[in-house]
Amino acid sequence: MRTILAALAVVIAGCSTIGAHDEAAFAATDFGAREPLRICVLQDDGVSDELSSRLLGQITTELAPYGIDVVVPWSRPWRREAFADQSLMVQLGKELLEPPCDMAPRPDWPDGG
Repeated sequence: MRTILAALAVVIAGCSTIGAHDEAAFAATDFGAREPLRICVLQDDGVSDELSSRLLGQITTELAPYGIDVVVPWSRPWRREAFADQSLMVQLGKELLEPPCDMAPRPDWPDGG
């Protein structure tokens, strides 16, 4: 579940942060052992390496307090065919990310992901 939430954070990280915390409640929460989140990067031709690095740095900073260590096993160029949010998500959903990428479950997989 934590991986799915972290993946969601990756999708929205360009628009938002995870949010403000109730500091006492946050300090009292046990998030468990540190865990890696392996994010494989499909980098759009129009996104610079500097911007990609900056975004991944922000994601790393956002997730660190939750015990999630962001790891980037690979990054490769990617040509975006769609620009609207729904069309873009359909295109991304067709990408097969080879291991060791962490992925959210897909409903079309027989075992759910």
